[in-house]
Amino acid sequence: MVQFATSNKKVATVSKKGTVTAKKAGTARIKVTVRKELLRRKAGHPKRKRHG
Repeated sequence: MVQFATSNKKVATVSKKGTVTAKKAGTARIKVTVRKELLRRKAGHPKRKRHG
């Protein structure tokens, strides 16, 4: 069984299937648990430059 979690829902969400969606600039850690073995990955979303 695989489970996913995010450390910061304001920056990024992750679905039950593992799809990560960026919400705004910042950093969130995505936690993946596979058969009770934890894998950690860092997901970043760069700040956007505004035009105009």
